[in-house]
Amino acid sequence: MFKALLGFLLFSLLAAPLSRSFCQQTDSPNQDEWTALFRSAQQDMQAGRFASAIENFNKVLRLRPDLVAARVNLGLAYHAVGDYQLAVADLRQADEENPHLLATNLFL
Repeated sequence: MFKALLGFLLFSLLAAPLSRSFCQQTDSPNQDEWTALFRSAQQDMQAGRFASAIENFNKVLRLRPDLVAARVNLGLAYHAVGDYQLAVADLRQADEENPHLLATNLFL
């Protein structure tokens, strides 16, 4: 119960604003595939299914390694499961690409 609530709060406060910007990105190869995976991962985060979210965000990043929103969400999912080393690595990478993100500034 607590993990599900934490996941929902993290997603709602920090990751949801990133999702809107990701949707405005230009067309790219495999767009339908990575978009579906991203949305599935978002739903996993909201439901507290962090392991599934991690798997899906990693799949998104294999298709779109430049997608900062997926990188931030992955870091938040790692944080939610207590894997702080991986959380910091992904959040730092996202921060290097966009140093003005709220989520990276709060967690780093």
